[in-house]
Amino acid sequence: MLGNDRCVCTLARALWHVREAQLSVSLEKLLHPRNREEVGAIAGGAVALVGLIWYVIRLRRVSPEEMERRRRMALAATGRIIDGVIVDSPLYHQEELAVGAPALIAFKYRIAGVVYECTQDVTTLQTEIEDFRIDLPVSIKYDPRNPANSIVVAESWSGLRTGADTLRQAGRGGTSPSA
Repeated sequence: MLGNDRCVCTLARALWHVREAQLSVSLEKLLHPRNREEVGAIAGGAVALVGLIWYVIRLRRVSPEEMERRRRMALAATGRIIDGVIVDSPLYHQEELAVGAPALIAFKYRIAGVVYECTQDVTTLQTEIEDFRIDLPVSIKYDPRNPANSIVVAESWSGLRTGADTLRQAGRGGTSPSA
């Protein structure tokens, strides 16, 4: 029994030395001057490929502003409309905003007995929100799958009532021209 253990141990050592010799031979072949150029070219190509993949992934990243614009456009195109009220807006009160502070409109609406109170940053939509009325109901577009995802104004749509809307409605209201 003791002799068999010695044989197995000797055999394992012999196999180890053979493997070590094969490895050193393959390393010598790899580091041969002609093969060094090939290895360098392969390594350089791999680094360039990794750099290209990183660059493409970096380009596909969308900025938060662009994500918000896309959300508004999607809601303006496909959202359901419901009436709501503006709760507060410093823009309506003609308050001066601090430099860099976002222009916000806070609004609330009710869907299926649940009251949602949301705020929309309208800093980039200053031209769409001129002369709006806070005392009138507003139209709100929301996502039916996620009712908390809502807007009151977008680049292509506005649910705000303006002073001009009020004048048009007042002209229609009282007396009819045929009377």
